[in-house]
Amino acid sequence: MSLVYLFTPGDNRSKLEKAAGSDADVVIIDLEDGVAPECKASARRQAYAFLEEKRREAGRNNSFVIRCNPANSPHFAEDMRLVRECGAVGAMIPKCESADELRTANEAAPLAELIPLIESARGVQQVEGIGTASNRIRRVAFGAVDFALDIGADWSESGEERVYAMGRIVLLSRVAELEPPIDAVFPLLDAKESFMRDAELGKRIGFYGKMIIHPRHIDWVRDAYRIPEEEMDWCRNAVRLYESMHSGGSVQLEGRLIDLPVYVRAKRKLGDLVAQREGGSAAD
Repeated sequence: MSLVYLFTPGDNRSKLEKAAGSDADVVIIDLEDGVAPECKASARRQAYAFLEEKRREAGRNNSFVIRCNPANSPHFAEDMRLVRECGAVGAMIPKCESADELRTANEAAPLAELIPLIESARGVQQVEGIGTASNRIRRVAFGAVDFALDIGADWSESGEERVYAMGRIVLLSRVAELEPPIDAVFPLLDAKESFMRDAELGKRIGFYGKMIIHPRHIDWVRDAYRIPEEEMDWCRNAVRLYESMHSGGSVQLEGRLIDLPVYVRAKRKLGDLVAQREGGSAAD
């Protein structure tokens, strides 16, 4: 799984180039909220030219995703045509609330990965159905600002208004046998301490990775998801100790009980550490 998803507007060539040259795992070329209505068509043309250029340079566009306009918008068909023709690795479907939207997207671009963006109460309730609508869906993403607007709440740095929804998205993603969901954008550009708290909250709830709107946030996300070495030492010792027991059961290490679930979680964290050091994820 990718960790850092960087948004950039599709109608700004300099920002497209800057994003493409960053250390983000995935660049999301935005044709929705980041582009004015009168600029949608020109943004598609510019995004197509940019992606064709990158495809010639690198052979494929495996680090680019297109955020389309909503499935019920007049721009959706042309956005999905762009996804199909430019060879982007995926399409992000915003304001997603039903499985039918994903089936339509799947028909429009049958080779692209689909990332449903959950931004409303109805979308949260429908995550299981959305997540199983196509085998091109590996994980969903959460849009916290639009979600707060939908439920009539103010978006907050501390996140009280979104914690329940985040937990439900994680739970229903698991029910749908998806990978962990992608955490929402944190819209305050310079509030590093608040950003880190928000990223760590998502990590604790069960998200993996985060969408961002500025390249300076790339390292912040990586820092939030970095596994401390002392925790890794404990996991290594726990795995060795548990595996040395031929009878199963449980054992204690430094005052903590190690049984099968703790052992499995420790092994998973060790796998995540290896993947982070190699620039990917154990789930890939």
